[in-house]
Amino acid sequence: MERFRAIAMKGAAFLVLAVSICFGQDASQGKDTISGKTSTVNASIFPDLSVGLMQNTFRIAGPSKRVPGKTSVGTVFVLLKPSQSQPDTSAYVLITAAHVLDDIDGQVANLSLRENKGDSDFIPFDYPIIIRSTDGKPLYTRHTTADIAVMFLSIPNAVTIAKISTKILADDKILEKPEVHPGDTVLCLGYPFGLSVNDWGFPILRTGVISPKLCTWPALWRL
Repeated sequence: MERFRAIAMKGAAFLVLAVSICFGQDASQGKDTISGKTSTVNASIFPDLSVGLMQNTFRIAGPSKRVPGKTSVGTVFVLLKPSQSQPDTSAYVLITAAHVLDDIDGQVANLSLRENKGDSDFIPFDYPIIIRSTDGKPLYTRHTTADIAVMFLSIPNAVTIAKISTKILADDKILEKPEVHPGDTVLCLGYPFGLSVNDWGFPILRTGVISPKLCTWPALWRL
């Protein structure tokens, strides 16, 4: 089983988790969850990582399972996972908190994507993705203990995705290094209460501070 590290947004506080997740399939191509057709990764290189991450952050929504009649809203990140068998190819990976997908009722969730029209102009649109099979089984992989879930998906070519690999995500060893310690400022992207920063649907950027170290970093991140 191939292992890689992922980030999740936990609740309204947008807690960053560094955890491992397992995939039992190759990532040589994206899979269109609606039609079953494969899609080509159409990613652009962004010189600024912060701009790229904002470009790759989207809102997801669907009917709430916990509160019937209400809409459940969350934040997802789309990164590129390189293929082991074909290093020059990658697949889109959706990363989010597990409770976000768990709370969406039914088979389909809607991603709020942005079509790039050039000259700093975007057109927001809803893009349905299937998150469960017809018999109700999740199509996403859920971590056994941490609040995180991932799944492969396709993205329309009209949407600009920054070429950011899952390899950049932090693991326990990185978090244990002296460079990451209490008091550091962190940037958090998300959609608190479903809100976005503008009509194009870009996420809200907020800052936070890493709290005091309680014990070891892995234990702290999983609180």
